[in-house]
Amino acid sequence: MKRRFLLLAAFAALTVCAAAQEVKIGMVNEGTRRFLEEVDYSADTAYVVSFAREYRKNLHATDRPKPVTVAWPEGNAAKVLVSPSPLFEAAVEVPVEANVAEIYNLVPGVKYYYKVLDGDGKVLSSASFTPVGPLRMIAGVVSNMRDLGGWKADGGHIAYGKLYRGAALSSRRTTDRAKEIFKKDLGISVDLDLRGIKESEANVGPVVEGVEYIKFPVEKNLGRGTGNTQELYQQAIRAIIGYLGEGRSVFFHCAGGADRTGTLAFLIEGLLGVSESDMSKDYEITTFAGPNTRLRDFRDDGKETHILYEAVQHLRKFGWPEVTDIHQLIYNWATTRHSASVDPLTAEEIARLRSYLIEKETVGVLTEPTPATTNQPGQAFPKVNPDLTAVFRNNYPEAQSVAVNVGGKNYPMVKGADGVWEAKTEPLVPGFHYYTLNVDGKRVSDPNSRLFFGSGFWSSGIEIPEAGVDYYLEKDVPHGEIRIEKYNSALTGAERTCYVYLPPQYASEPARRFPVLYLMHGAGEDETGWATQGMMRDIMDNLIAEGSCEPMIIVCEHAVATLAGAQPAGGFNLFNFDAFEKVTVEETLPTFDARFRTLTDRDHRAICGLSLGGFQAYTIGLDHPELFGWIGGFSGSGRGPGDRRDAEMYPQSLNEDYHLLYISIGTDEPAQMYAGIRDLHLALDKLGVKHFYYESPGTGHEWLTWRRSLHQFAPMLFR
Repeated sequence: MKRRFLLLAAFAALTVCAAAQEVKIGMVNEGTRRFLEEVDYSADTAYVVSFAREYRKNLHATDRPKPVTVAWPEGNAAKVLVSPSPLFEAAVEVPVEANVAEIYNLVPGVKYYYKVLDGDGKVLSSASFTPVGPLRMIAGVVSNMRDLGGWKADGGHIAYGKLYRGAALSSRRTTDRAKEIFKKDLGISVDLDLRGIKESEANVGPVVEGVEYIKFPVEKNLGRGTGNTQELYQQAIRAIIGYLGEGRSVFFHCAGGADRTGTLAFLIEGLLGVSESDMSKDYEITTFAGPNTRLRDFRDDGKETHILYEAVQHLRKFGWPEVTDIHQLIYNWATTRHSASVDPLTAEEIARLRSYLIEKETVGVLTEPTPATTNQPGQAFPKVNPDLTAVFRNNYPEAQSVAVNVGGKNYPMVKGADGVWEAKTEPLVPGFHYYTLNVDGKRVSDPNSRLFFGSGFWSSGIEIPEAGVDYYLEKDVPHGEIRIEKYNSALTGAERTCYVYLPPQYASEPARRFPVLYLMHGAGEDETGWATQGMMRDIMDNLIAEGSCEPMIIVCEHAVATLAGAQPAGGFNLFNFDAFEKVTVEETLPTFDARFRTLTDRDHRAICGLSLGGFQAYTIGLDHPELFGWIGGFSGSGRGPGDRRDAEMYPQSLNEDYHLLYISIGTDEPAQMYAGIRDLHLALDKLGVKHFYYESPGTGHEWLTWRRSLHQFAPMLFR
């Protein structure tokens, strides 16, 4: 009991209730956005005329990227911290003014977390947001600076945070905050300067302390220069490959971040397989950024020549007209010797460049609409589409209204001429989802779906496939067995039901004894949950087959227990912790130790659960270190109804008495639940209590969080 109170006290002391505030998310840059969406350069026009002219007519002189704006209603905020980690690892401090913070330099599509702190470090508010926009443009350092990440390339996209381009840094005008952004926020460790010798005479050397400075003085543009101009571009690309291979991020620039910088970006993007139109767009976006806004149209009078046009004309010397593909022309140029002193780039170097910079897109599991694996045999609907939307179709010809509720959202169904109702959802999060139909105001299960016990009743369910993941799918490996075991309980005066997983070795090695994991379900499920929604058998079979996990017996018991003669409680109090603990310790453990070949010491017995079951597991496990050496809680641990509190705490005893304390949570779970589990983890860290903490990325209070947790937790046991 002392051990249990330790966790409760730690939880109570450090928990902060997070209140989500309004977050205004703008596009990165309005002019840029419209330009990227509407312009499509072709080989005939891409290098002759700048279409960017039309998109700048109604823009300000500097069409800068828009920030994400965070506001909070009250409290004297001292600072705002922002991080891509819910634990605020590598957090960045954002300036605050009048209860508003503007956050720049965010990667589109990445989930960020922020918290507002007062002068004493108290959290005034916290929430998360995901910025949107076509490109990541950088504010606060130099003009025309942007991340090359985001452009589509060879079945993926250029990775963010590895390669940046822009205008030259100035030792006189670059502020301390700009230097901090450059080195710490953006993680740049190499400054590659393309300016000519005369241009940079007054500013040779590193502007940001600790950032390596290297010069490649390109005096002429690609189409005009010969000899060392060609070899300097090759050398610059080779240097970038080398630095990327060391895990370092690179910033390259000329004076204004336009012509020579744009040319080097054009060459690199060509080697990566970015489309010809996008390569031209990236060059042209210079027109939108900072003071370097001159339009680069090709003119026959010779007063101004389109620099990119000249570059492409030069590249055509390496294969045109037999070779018309710009990517092949750039490859030919890169692998050609331009002087005796510099070797051309090799095919191996170019392959390394691609491997460092191209981030492959996640490939979906489905190629066409497919009946859900959770359907009744032979039923075509619901169907899951490749984009993870789902289509539901049901025949209720006499109904006046029908809707489907899935993923926490209600979708009204539309009735067709044949009397069949249909609805299509938004893309659903991969994993298992309960759903129900509402027919004329009455909640019903879908006859097309198998039934699953969840949310306190038998419900329909739909499985959304997860790309690149198969650890919970059935494979061609030796399979264990799920048994339904019943026993008569003297304590409750009733029959109790348990689902038991026996590993493949239980049958193949009849003399062997096995460790046991007691695995609890949540408040909305029952003892069937882990065997059906949780995919327990396949997870364990696959882990054992690959040698990642000790073969073990798993017992899933019904979590409700009312002692004989007692009046059953209602609501959440139905889960009487004291009664369930008594039944588990005095009846369930002895019963299954007698029925199966178990190892009965604490070193070979673990207890774990999800949500309510996690609270139960910690309650029972911490009360009985003589019985359990391993404890886990998925989306729940360390508190719950029926807590008994002692005054003394001995944190060191937890380290001595348990082989493992495991805690997990989904990053998208309800704010209060997420904050509670996270702060429990932080409290344990502060107290020096050894434990393992895991956050399931992108999942909420759902089975995918708990499948991932079991997949990680089970291999840690009994080793």
